[in-house]
Amino acid sequence: MSSWFETKVTGWNPRFAAYAGIDRPKLTLGLLACSGATAGLTGAIVAMDFPYRFIDGALITPQYTWIGLLAALLARANPVATLLAAVFFATQVPRELTAVLQAVLILFLAAASGLLRKRGARV
Repeated sequence: MSSWFETKVTGWNPRFAAYAGIDRPKLTLGLLACSGATAGLTGAIVAMDFPYRFIDGALITPQYTWIGLLAALLARANPVATLLAAVFFATQVPRELTAVLQAVLILFLAAASGLLRKRGARV
C-alpha cells in the first residue's frame, strides 16, 4: 500500500503526482478497496448489532446515508471536520428544523462550489 504522503500529494495535485512518479491508478484502486472494506465492515457491524438485528430497512429509514453525506460535504471531506459536522447533525433538534437546515446547507454548498452559476458566465 502507498504512503500517506503519496495520497495527500495525489489529492492536492494529480498532475504533480504523476510527474513525481506516483502510480495514480494503482493508488486510486487501493484506496477505493480500503475505503470500501472499511465501509462494509462498519455497515456489517451496525446492521448485526443488537438494536438493528433482523430489522429490515433499519439503516435506510433514519436517513443515515444523507446525513453522513451532508456532514462530509459540510466539512469538505476533512476527516476531523466531518466528525465535528456529524456531531452537529446528531444533536437533538426537531425533525422539521433538521430538514430545513439540511436544505439550506445543500443550497449554500452548491452555491459555494459553483453549481448554481450560469454556464458561460465569467467570474
